[in-house]
Amino acid sequence: MTITEFAELLSALSEGSKTTIHGDELGAMFPASKKTGVLDFEAKSRARHFATACGCRFAFDDGTRVGTFTGLCVPRKRPDHTGLPMPNPR
Repeated sequence: MTITEFAELLSALSEGSKTTIHGDELGAMFPASKKTGVLDFEAKSRARHFATACGCRFAFDDGTRVGTFTGLCVPRKRPDHTGLPMPNPR
């Protein structure tokens, strides 16, 4: 999955909906250290900022090495990062 596809997936999450992703995949998407696939503090911070930009909350469980993205009830930005709000689905 590309980062753009992942942004679209997160932007489509409804309030309270969740999706999870393993730490190895997160480390590859948000590399911060010199070791590919290592999810350090900086990589978790990048994932958190990315989640916020997509209208989600991010939490990482160090024990299971699984990241959880949860949809929030906020106006979401378009995945193309134009800054325009997404139309409300009805």
